Amino acid sequence: MTAGILTAVISAVTSLLVAVGTQYFAFRTTRQLDQAQERDRIILTYLNPLRLYAEEVYARLDRIRDRLEQENGTCQALLSIDQPEAIHSIDEDWFAYQGYYLMSSCYMTACLFFQIQRVRTHAPFLKLSQNSDTELISLLFDVSVSLGKGGGIYYILQGTLAHEMATPEGQTPMSYRAFCTQLRDPQNLAWFKQLVQFYLKLGQGQNRDRIAPTLSAIQQLLRFLERTLGGNTSIEQRLITQNEAANQPR
Repeated sequence: MTAGILTAVISAVTSLLVAVGTQYFAFRTTRQLDQAQERDRIILTYLNPLRLYAEEVYARLDRIRDRLEQENGTCQALLSIDQPEAIHSIDEDWFAYQGYYLMSSCYMTACLFFQIQRVRTHAPFLKLSQNSDTELISLLFDVSVSLGKGGGIYYILQGTLAHEMATPEGQTPMSYRAFCTQLRDPQNLAWFKQLVQFYLKLGQGQNRDRIAPTLSAIQQLLRFLERTLGGNTSIEQRLITQNEAANQPR
């Protein structure tokens, strides 16, 4: 083989290797970009909303626990009615004033059920880090069970409430006002009655032993979400801010 032919062969092989290498790294870069975009979509669409309502319910239950201790075993803010059926004939102003604490507690919990159900439904398509998807589903189950035990909201009923909370497009829960309007209808209230009764019982000091396990289950979920999402305010800081606001003179 002459020197010229050898040089040509080496040049051709080198060009081929460069082309293959370039294609490989281009493919790898594109794949990494697609994975990053998919992760951002999952976080924005599923995990951020889940964390939002998990934090809301955690903060509210923690505050109710404090009120029960401060008010000798009751939480009067939850006791603006005696039974769920009273909602049928109540004025709209009640939902924004006297009944707000009770109804907003119910609303945030129903929104949490909605977000939990969305994640469960789409779990096979949520590509998280290795084993994280399994851990997430387990943590969601623990939250649901903790809210269902001992006079809580039945596990199966939580899924029905999640369905009822969905807006027509199914991507977001209904607004607080729409939620309140729904509950004024006796037929709709029948499905939400157990949720309302759950908070009425808490207000009366019943089932308060369920608060600690529920807070623990939600906290474990929030810890997981903090590790997965990163760079966001912890639940402890949220509670500090909430308690400072609650102690401000009015």
